[in-house]
Amino acid sequence: DSAWHALSGFEARVARAAPAAQIIEKRRANFRALDAAAARNPRVEALFKLDETSVPYVFPMKLSAPRRQFLALRQAGIGIQRWEDIARTDCPVANEYREALVQVPCQHDITHAQLEALCEIIASV
Repeated sequence: DSAWHALSGFEARVARAAPAAQIIEKRRANFRALDAAAARNPRVEALFKLDETSVPYVFPMKLSAPRRQFLALRQAGIGIQRWEDIARTDCPVANEYREALVQVPCQHDITHAQLEALCEIIASV
């Protein structure tokens, strides 16, 4: 209980009541589903594979045609983010990732229907 000492009484009660194990498994399952969808599309690349201890909140992937694909993902209504606000540098990798690396949501409150739609779009973008 020492981890909760800095929280107010209300905050601590909410944190203790949160179904942490369910949230963790849902995020991990969503990430795995998005990873499987990306694996079906040679035009996108998962940035990393999920290890046994990570609890992701986004699925990072690299787009092969970022201008076209980013627009398609946005037009499909996906709330993705990328690193375009990062200043241009002399580093070609940083400049490439600035536009090509996107973060797809995989949080625990995505519905099954939303996840299926995300996977379909990722597999075809």
